[in-house]
Amino acid sequence: MTPEDPRRTRAMEMARRRRNRGILAQINGVSLSYMPAQPVRDHVNALMAIGWTPQAIVVTAGVGTMQGLRLIQRGCQPTAHPKWRAVLRMPLTLAVPLHTPNEVRVPMLGAQRRVQALLAMGYRHSDLTEHVGSETYRLATGRLALTTARKWRAVDAAYRHLSTTPGPSATTRDRARAMGYAPPMAWDDIDNPTEQPKGIRRAARPPASRPHHSVRPATPTGARATALPPAATAHTS
Repeated sequence: MTPEDPRRTRAMEMARRRRNRGILAQINGVSLSYMPAQPVRDHVNALMAIGWTPQAIVVTAGVGTMQGLRLIQRGCQPTAHPKWRAVLRMPLTLAVPLHTPNEVRVPMLGAQRRVQALLAMGYRHSDLTEHVGSETYRLATGRLALTTARKWRAVDAAYRHLSTTPGPSATTRDRARAMGYAPPMAWDDIDNPTEQPKGIRRAARPPASRPHHSVRPATPTGARATALPPAATAHTS
């Protein structure tokens, strides 16, 4: 009996796997044909414009390696593997999906809006720290571009828990609103990167002093809701 050629055996195995993938894709209504790379490139650029990093995009979409994303970004290939459709399914939002790993760096702006909204409700940073599990000063100031998905979720959980109940400090509430911080009711969709909060005007100047456990001067989300601080892109919280 003549032994089989290992190369022929491997080729047959690969052909069998391709057939099986094709059958499975047909059953599930999924196309395995390559797609134009330009829509993927445009969507990646749009996600990055609102603060998503290439790593966060790759990990959240589950599309493989950074190298593949770089090739698409640079226009090195006119077509893309069908797996990149997962990137096109990522909405242009500041909200962080549940499946994004906790330590991945994500856009900070959604967390900033939530912290500022709770300050405008009368919650002090000391109150927020109790719920979030870490300090919230730097999130409120707008000097950071990124935070971890873990911290974003902690802030979101605190926001969901507290945003319908007034906080204990009228002083914090008045100072926060004087600095242009938007309360929860000013937002239709707090995670819409282009939305401007309703009825918010920036104060002519920040209050002269800051009480203990109150608020710090910061960029109000009502004034620049879509802007991420350019000088802060290298820092995270």
